[in-house]
Amino acid sequence: LWSRGLGDVYKRQFIQPDFRANETLGFLKSKKLQDLCISRPKRRLKWGIELPFDNEFVTYVWFDALINYITAAGYSNDKNLFQSLWPASCHLIGKDILTTHAVYWPTMLMSAGIELPKSIFAHGWWLMGDSKMSKSLGNIISITKAVKKYSGQVVRLALLSAHYSQPLDWNDKLLENQRSTIEKWYQLYDETNEEISLDVIDSLLD
Repeated sequence: LWSRGLGDVYKRQFIQPDFRANETLGFLKSKKLQDLCISRPKRRLKWGIELPFDNEFVTYVWFDALINYITAAGYSNDKNLFQSLWPASCHLIGKDILTTHAVYWPTMLMSAGIELPKSIFAHGWWLMGDSKMSKSLGNIISITKAVKKYSGQVVRLALLSAHYSQPLDWNDKLLENQRSTIEKWYQLYDETNEEISLDVIDSLLD
């Protein structure tokens, strides 16, 4: 039942980019959807949120986390707020949690009679060298430091230059290239300042 329902949802470009949608369809075709257990025994997972009807079990972490999308928007306690904020126009997520958001989450919403988000976009990872950025590895960046070193304009342009369906390799070369691009824009303005409004260039960077 839910596999057919999800298949109908995917036909309206629910998942972007297209090749991520194909990955999810392949998942549905290769694996018959099973019941999703929303709890875990407390003896195995002591730090979870306890179920209100059984204190020997805690909530499956993804079940609790996904519900935050609607509870934060006012579901069950502020109808007007919820109607003004939901459905979300787009869930922007990492590619490694696509199945959770494109299979389990829509199924949860459909079973509760709640409208689905209009779309899901699965972006690639930010990389440092060949590795995904990770707090545990410590290979993370400081946007504040990058702004101080290169300027906010350069950092914004670097982020906008990314092809979000693919990984973004964040490094000094990327930022140097974007700084060079901005310098060329301003040079172009200096050479043609009677024909090009500086506001046009600034609007691209703000």
